[in-house]
Amino acid sequence: MFASCLAVSLTAQQTEHTAGLPRAVSYDRDVRPILADRCFACHGPDETSRKANLRLDLSEDATLLRKHAAAIVARDADASEAWRRITSEDDDERMPPKSSGKPPLSQREREIVRAWIEQGATYEPHWSFVSPTRPATPADAPNAIDAFVRAEWRAHGLQSSERAAPEIQLRRLFLALTGLPPEP
Repeated sequence: MFASCLAVSLTAQQTEHTAGLPRAVSYDRDVRPILADRCFACHGPDETSRKANLRLDLSEDATLLRKHAAAIVARDADASEAWRRITSEDDDERMPPKSSGKPPLSQREREIVRAWIEQGATYEPHWSFVSPTRPATPADAPNAIDAFVRAEWRAHGLQSSERAAPEIQLRRLFLALTGLPPEP
């Protein structure tokens, strides 16, 4: 039961990431990995390697108005200096620069960054700094795990099969515990 729920969940995630952009772009899930790979080496927390005195990992610094413009202007990608640099055709302006050894952002990565900026450029703390919260448990199952599995099944139009006969359950248990079928 768990394996099939996991398969349904993974399929849903893969579909979300391959069939266009997710509806709401998340900084932590979608944008931070791009910036960490391409930008944070020069515009991240390490002040000894920081270029242009710009940190893209902090909202306060990325949205600060500088000489020409702010690196990130929430809800206006075209006014954002970071967006202009990411999409520039000029090799001297494009970020990341060739000298970094990092490839330019792919079309998909650009779309994610643009969508995030247009949706408000909301920064989220890294998941490891967020206290876990207990989600509300659906009330139609004998335990919380079954409730979440059934809710996921319903979301994908699936339903559980009939309960297996006791001898089949015993065989499955034996295979799971020993890796061998039971002796006759």
